[in-house]
Amino acid sequence: DLRRAGAEEALQQVRRALADRGHALELLRRGQQRTRRIIDTARDPFVAVDARGRVETWNHAAEETFGWPEADALGQPFDELIIPPADRAAYRDLLSQIVAGAESNVLDRVLGLTAVRRDGSEISVELTAWEIDDAGRRTFNAFIRDISARLAAAESIARLAAVVEQSRDAILTLDLTGTILNWN
Repeated sequence: DLRRAGAEEALQQVRRALADRGHALELLRRGQQRTRRIIDTARDPFVAVDARGRVETWNHAAEETFGWPEADALGQPFDELIIPPADRAAYRDLLSQIVAGAESNVLDRVLGLTAVRRDGSEISVELTAWEIDDAGRRTFNAFIRDISARLAAAESIARLAAVVEQSRDAILTLDLTGTILNWN
């Protein structure tokens, strides 16, 4: 009888362990789904590449910004999708150096770059990239923000300011109370 009670207790422990493992696996699955939903719904393009520079993740914003559907981008060399042709060799050299262990001044910081769309048009972007080493499997991840409209607005403001500054006429900016805010 003692043996039987011990066997039943051992069986209960195995059942509890399996239930705990199943619960942990379910939590992991939900976490992975949540992470994928976050990436898929991000407003900025998100791209992940492997150590060879091949695209592993390409979200909806990347499709819209660069014109490449995810199905066409996955497995492709990242540089051939968005790096201007004149900059591709430098990108490949940099990736090779980083993979070989060289210190990098491009990871974990915001970089201003030029990117190219599928149609060949160029846009200004800010790219923030970081590396994840998961048990020796390295991926390079990046959020990419199209800043073309922001730069165009800044250029427009600068041109207008130059026109105002060079004008021979008096130009004043007043608030609603009549206080002068600016003049040339």
